[in-house]
Amino acid sequence: MLKKSLLALVITWGTTANGHVSAQAGTDSTGLDLVIANYHTTIGQQSHLYNGPEYEFYDPIIKGNAYVFDNKLFTAGDVKYGTAVYRDVPMLYDLNKDLVVILLYNHFTKISLLSERVPEFWLLNHHFIRITTDSTGQARLATGFYDQLYQGKRSGSL
Repeated sequence: MLKKSLLALVITWGTTANGHVSAQAGTDSTGLDLVIANYHTTIGQQSHLYNGPEYEFYDPIIKGNAYVFDNKLFTAGDVKYGTAVYRDVPMLYDLNKDLVVILLYNHFTKISLLSERVPEFWLLNHHFIRITTDSTGQARLATGFYDQLYQGKRSGSL
């Protein structure tokens, strides 16, 4: 009975403001994705994603580019912030400061996400993961975001 009540709540929650149902009952991920997308649309400016210090671009006099793949335009990507995944977020990645930068809902203000809350993000067909140095300081990598090129077991030893 409890499961049916929760399913009814999710379906009701998936109803848009004009009364159209945006998700069908069932267990397929497409319906769930629609409900989640509708939630993020509805919550809008109150999203937990919009949390971090304002970001300022580098002085235009500086030659070169500090952004991944020389892309200094905001591009739609996905970011996991805390435990939630936010899709199609206008963002860029500042390699120099090791920051994920997003464009706010007003399409003007830029904020950098709190790195410790971003375990991974997807941008320009690349999957970036955050690796943290262990408490002993013995890690071979510094804390930061790394482009994950391969996921799986490695052979041989280092």
